[in-house]
Amino acid sequence: MDPPYIHDLEKLCLMCMEYDPSFEAFMEQCRDLTEYAASSRYPSKEEFEESNAVTALRDAKEIYAFCASLIPELRQEPEQNPQQSM
Repeated sequence: MDPPYIHDLEKLCLMCMEYDPSFEAFMEQCRDLTEYAASSRYPSKEEFEESNAVTALRDAKEIYAFCASLIPELRQEPEQNPQQSM
């Protein structure tokens, strides 16, 4: 299916759960990350602490890695040692 063009990661996560229930593990992270999308598009006086940014980046990387593991074209192949291929 073609996903809708939205920035609400919680809604996208719910849609993904229809295909793979394991996405439920990321619901809270998606809810938290959606706040960053909204605040970057509609700036407010709210400031984010560095620790929040570190957590958000970690969560985003974890979600990306999970999604990439489900898509063959995005799976990372182990790096080959050039000496092994000789």
